[in-house]
Amino acid sequence: MACPYTETEDGHELQLQANYLSSFLLTNKLMPKLLSSRFNTSIVKISSSANKISDVRWDDPDFKDQSAYESRNAYGQSKTAAILFSKALNTRLASLRNSQQREIHSFVVHPGGVLTNLQKHIQTADLEKAKGKTRERLGKEIAEEFFRFQTLQQACATPLLAALDPSLPDREGFWLHDCKLSTESVHFNLRAKDSRNADRLWKLSEELIGEEFDIIDCVEPRMSSDEGGLR
Repeated sequence: MACPYTETEDGHELQLQANYLSSFLLTNKLMPKLLSSRFNTSIVKISSSANKISDVRWDDPDFKDQSAYESRNAYGQSKTAAILFSKALNTRLASLRNSQQREIHSFVVHPGGVLTNLQKHIQTADLEKAKGKTRERLGKEIAEEFFRFQTLQQACATPLLAALDPSLPDREGFWLHDCKLSTESVHFNLRAKDSRNADRLWKLSEELIGEEFDIIDCVEPRMSSDEGGLR
C-alpha cells in the first residue's frame, strides 16, 4: 500500500501486480476447475475505499513514466481494477448460467480500515491530512466513515461472509462492506462498475500478462507469447 515505486521482475508496477494482476491470472488459471466443480462457488476480490482515489491509468498502468508515479494513486488504481474485474467476471459467468447446474459469482469486498503492517509506508500525519481533505470535500460524516478503523476480527467478517454465505447469489449486488451486500456505496466510485471499463480492463490485463482467457468456451488459456504469465 502506497509504497515507493518498485518494478517487479515481470516489468509491472508492484502494487498493480500484487493487488490486481496476480489475482486476475490466478482466477483465470483456476477457472476450468471451478467450472467443472459440482459446487456453487464464490470468488472473492479484495478492494477498498481507495478506489475513489484513482481510475485505471489506461495509457500507462505500470507508470513507465516514473515521473508520474504517486504511490497513493497507484494503490487506488489497483483497487479500482479489483472492482472492474469482478464486474467483468460476473458478466462472463452470467452467459454460462443457463447451461450450468450450479452458480459461480464474484464478489468484491471492502473489509474496512485496519491498522496493520499494510500502512508501513504511510505516516500518521499523512492519514490526518487525507482525513482533513476528505472532510472538506465530502463532509464530516463521510470522512469519519472513511477513516473508521476496525479490529482485525471485525475486518475478517465481511470477506468470510462473501466466501461462505450461500444466500448471496440470490440477492442483488456484488460489493460488500460491513457484512452488507449492495449495488452502491459511498466507498466506491461508480466508474469502478462501468461495464465498458470492465471489458476494457479485461483486455488490457490480457495484454499486460501475455495470455488470453476465454471463459465462454471453458478452455485452457491460450498463450500469446512464449513468456506469458507472471513469475
